[in-house]
Amino acid sequence: GEHVGEWLDVIKNKGASSRKRERAARSLAAKVSSDTTYADEANEANAIATLEAVVAAESVSCDAAAVLLRSVLEATIAACKSASASGGEHVRAFEFGAHRVTIREMSLGN
Repeated sequence: GEHVGEWLDVIKNKGASSRKRERAARSLAAKVSSDTTYADEANEANAIATLEAVVAAESVSCDAAAVLLRSVLEATIAACKSASASGGEHVRAFEFGAHRVTIREMSLGN
């Protein structure tokens, strides 16, 4: 949870620049969407609730940076919810000539 916790800390930090907070949110969304370990860690860290609280706190401001940040945060919430709903399962398929290999990754909790 080191990275997940760090990203959430940056996202929650109103003193950090909007760009830095956006980068943290985008990194979190990308990792949660592609790696079951990060999805599990985000779930354990209550990332969805944290992100929703930040969006609610940011809803007061209407400047362009705040609107963009909210948009990125909403996309990150959606990524976390999607990863949570899938149970952290990711399926990847590879082809090696005439052979097809399918890898199914699942959360250890499932």
